[in-house]
Amino acid sequence: MNTTTCEQLKALYRRSQRDFNEDIAMHLQDGASFIFSGPDYFLMARAVVDHGWHIIVAVGVGRMQKFLELMPYELPYIGFSRDPSGHGEIKWYSTNTIRRHICETLRGR
Repeated sequence: MNTTTCEQLKALYRRSQRDFNEDIAMHLQDGASFIFSGPDYFLMARAVVDHGWHIIVAVGVGRMQKFLELMPYELPYIGFSRDPSGHGEIKWYSTNTIRRHICETLRGR
């Protein structure tokens, strides 16, 4: 993980009042959760049965595009909360809408 991604992750957890090690442990024990890490991204997501992927943490360059590439299987929706505490309302979007938005953004570059 590069310094920028690591700093983004640290900043997220400072704002969230959550514990990174506890989150990692919980997601490693939960059979429905996945952790993805690379030099320029860090992602934690949990499959909500037959509904969608709840993105718990997503930092780094192209994080949503990377998640679409790495998700173990497709579900109809992807949801996330902008509240770093993890207690905010989860906004759900269709996976196809997110995929389309990413493609449009990449074409506009």
